[in-house]
Amino acid sequence: MEQTFKDFLLEKYENPQKYIDTLNRDCAPFLRDVGGMANINEMCIRRPPLGVLRGMNTATDTFLTKEVRAGRTPVDTSKEMHVLMDNWFNDKFGHRYRSNSIFASPRISQARAYGNVYMIFPIGEYKVCSSPKVRDLFNLTNVAADKGVFNYDDTYEEGVIKWLDVLGYKQGPVTEDVFHTKTEMMIACKSYHALNLNDWRKMIP
Repeated sequence: MEQTFKDFLLEKYENPQKYIDTLNRDCAPFLRDVGGMANINEMCIRRPPLGVLRGMNTATDTFLTKEVRAGRTPVDTSKEMHVLMDNWFNDKFGHRYRSNSIFASPRISQARAYGNVYMIFPIGEYKVCSSPKVRDLFNLTNVAADKGVFNYDDTYEEGVIKWLDVLGYKQGPVTEDVFHTKTEMMIACKSYHALNLNDWRKMIP
């Protein structure tokens, strides 16, 4: 009997239902907040696709489970700036979002800059912190200076805190509204599943 394209996909990518079952079991709070897997599937086949997306430069598997690395160190931000921002988030929201979270974006173009694009599914309870004004917090440093947020009489710490105070950060669950923004999302959770976007687009049942 001649193999159908669907048979080929199931052979290559296995049965997508096992991933759906795993996500429904482990990620119920997140799926509830985003409208379930049906809504996730509808968003990921759009052009461009939407979702909680993250670029992972060394990942190639279809499905991954990873723990959130505590004590993350910055790649581009100075250590002093990183510590000040981390302390500000901890004072305001009770969590060190710059060093103990995963970063994601609803925009594939931003996620792709960091590697192969995966859809992120926090396991169990989670929180998200974001600002509608921030696509990438590091890149806003110069913008803040240009707009006069910093006062030259301020100390460095006072300037950073004043800058963060005007950005309008909020903490809460993911909502569908965020998918229509370009917001950087910082997700607080202990671990998460990651589903390769390109693979899943071929597997959606």
